[in-house]
Amino acid sequence: FAEESKRIKKNFKEICNKFEVKNNFIIQRGKIYDTIQQFSKTVDMVVIGKRGKTCLENVNEAGPVAEELLRSTTRPILVVPENAAINNKILLA
Repeated sequence: FAEESKRIKKNFKEICNKFEVKNNFIIQRGKIYDTIQQFSKTVDMVVIGKRGKTCLENVNEAGPVAEELLRSTTRPILVVPENAAINNKILLA
């Protein structure tokens, strides 16, 4: 857990710095839905992966945590698929 979280944090910080995005990375153990729900009350926007590591592959639907957060959180949520490309273009509609 500790090594993987360090790797994810490093990659996250590098990408945010590249695009000059202000960020805050928190590592906390607990039930994923409860943890994200609690922290979502303190931020302007939540960015989450489409499916967790334990979900089946080759499934297009969002995972159960993403689905529940989309239904219950009052903050905007950006759900990102695992292999999403990062570039300089964003569409706001």
